[in-house]
Amino acid sequence: MTTPLSVLQHYWGYDQFRSSQKDIINAVLDGKDTLALLHTGAGKSVCYQVPALCLPGKTIVVSPLIALMQDQVEALNNKGIFARAIYSGLGYRQVDLILDNFVNGPLKILYVSPERLETDIFIERFKRADVSLIAIDEAHCISQWGHDFRPSYFNINTLRAFKPDVPIIAVTATATKKVALDITERLEFKDEVVFQSSFKRDNISFTVMMTEEKEEALLRVLSKVKGSGIIYLRSRSKVEQLSKFLNQRGILSSYYHGGLNMLTRSRVQKEWIDNKTQIIVSTNAFGMGVDKSNVRFVIHYDIPPSIEEYYQEAGRGGRDGKLAFAISIIGYSDIIKLQKFHLNSFPQLEILEQFYYRLCSYLKIGYGSGAGEAKEINLEDFGNMHRYSLSLVYSCLHILEKEGWLLLNEGIKNPSKIVFTTSKDKISLSTRNRGIKSQILLYLLRKYEGVFVDYTKVDEGTVANDLGLKMDTVVRELKVMQRETILDYIPSTELPKILFLLDRPAPKSFSIDAKRYKEREENARFKMRAIQEYMIGNTCRQKIILDYFGEKSTPCGLCDICKGSKESLFSDAEKEGLFKHLQGKLIAGKIDLEVYMKIWPYNKRNKAYACIQQLVQEQRLILDDLNILSLPTK
Repeated sequence: MTTPLSVLQHYWGYDQFRSSQKDIINAVLDGKDTLALLHTGAGKSVCYQVPALCLPGKTIVVSPLIALMQDQVEALNNKGIFARAIYSGLGYRQVDLILDNFVNGPLKILYVSPERLETDIFIERFKRADVSLIAIDEAHCISQWGHDFRPSYFNINTLRAFKPDVPIIAVTATATKKVALDITERLEFKDEVVFQSSFKRDNISFTVMMTEEKEEALLRVLSKVKGSGIIYLRSRSKVEQLSKFLNQRGILSSYYHGGLNMLTRSRVQKEWIDNKTQIIVSTNAFGMGVDKSNVRFVIHYDIPPSIEEYYQEAGRGGRDGKLAFAISIIGYSDIIKLQKFHLNSFPQLEILEQFYYRLCSYLKIGYGSGAGEAKEINLEDFGNMHRYSLSLVYSCLHILEKEGWLLLNEGIKNPSKIVFTTSKDKISLSTRNRGIKSQILLYLLRKYEGVFVDYTKVDEGTVANDLGLKMDTVVRELKVMQRETILDYIPSTELPKILFLLDRPAPKSFSIDAKRYKEREENARFKMRAIQEYMIGNTCRQKIILDYFGEKSTPCGLCDICKGSKESLFSDAEKEGLFKHLQGKLIAGKIDLEVYMKIWPYNKRNKAYACIQQLVQEQRLILDDLNILSLPTK
């Protein structure tokens, strides 16, 4: 008899479930709609993958993250579990074959990006498929109050309309009580069974070091904290610079970001997981789905835009239960950068409209067309053409994603693939001449299983090396065989793709809901203020985080505040002196905080900024959302 524990033991090799995994799985197997809020590293995917293998039918997993889908599919396939993923950028034939295998074949678990849910080809097969479970990964994306809201997640209810008796499990690592309630309401839960593990991490020590001498502080930390670690920054160029800086000082590190080709990313990740590299310096492109238990430290060298993102990244440390350190090394300038990042993330609606039409023209999308088309794009070239900074390009694309106009696929881990599209008899005829094409065909038949059933990854370099051919020759012959309809060949690409979800509207017909846009900006500002409070606050670090998630807590005893190791940046006398100085400046009215801070010497700005924040908390100063300082009115 197949039981959850026997499945876990057979495929994962574990003798028991973690924390609340067993209860969550049992609720799903009882047919109940279930929401699981589990912190990073608590094993969320097991909560739907194990039931998927216990239930008689198929499982649909909805996920917004292409890289995570691909990683999970690869991990399941390596365990002998047949899984596939459908996401933006796949061709019609690829999607058609995968769905055929899902309806009529042995495909057990199908990962789907949310924008695919309302396509005719998906709906028609979904209706016919024997589906036992619908799983929603990263479920916070369905809530407009979540940190990565996506309107395409609303399409999930179309699945429920077609199969109302199929249970839903929604999982996420970071959700406030408001977000959790929004998830259950939008998914129309019938049972509303909610499991929430504590967000508290008893084995992580949280520390914030406020300094403008960040490189010196980093070297001090790395001289004391040993083992494997991650350092997060927001900029690709700074990721590379910092890794080079560490290597020059004898600290072995590699860097990782979305601009690297897929082979390099895979190599860098594997070397770090195998402990060949001590430190990986990365943007937030790294870490999702990476299961490495012995991470001893996670350092933030920039400030993430929200506590949700920060806690998810910091939580990648200490998954083995041993002590780990979450350290933020920041300065006053990083606070200002965070505020500017927020402002730049919400350009004026007129700029968005202009950007959208220019993007359509650049990619040759005509009026009244485009829906369902996926186009490769060189984002830097597009930005240079219209004098957009790369950060503005990404900001506009992310907003257009969240408004349901398009999807950006940055092409992570997208290797070449082939599938035979003709009969074995025709292929047999094609191999009789014993030429180069014949050699390649025979090699593919011997080397790759399942090439008549589904698209299979192929490495042209390996084929060329094994046959003693040039790689260009192999690529040329594969393209010839594609023209001869022997096979379908999809070469790998490093360029991002944009999938248009809607047709390009007529001039002046583009629209974004201004009220909803303002609400989203206000929500993002609230999150920015919360992470800023965490960084500059004087109360227990973990308590600030747990309070944010609505969890009652007591001081952790591990963070820099609890241990009393946080250096006092200013004395009472210094605070009063600064206040009198500011009073003189504010007699005439208001002053821009950034302008005022430039009065102070570079090495004293952290102290001055900390004093101002304390005065704001004491309500002796007012600091508005535009960073304007004023005195309170009496």
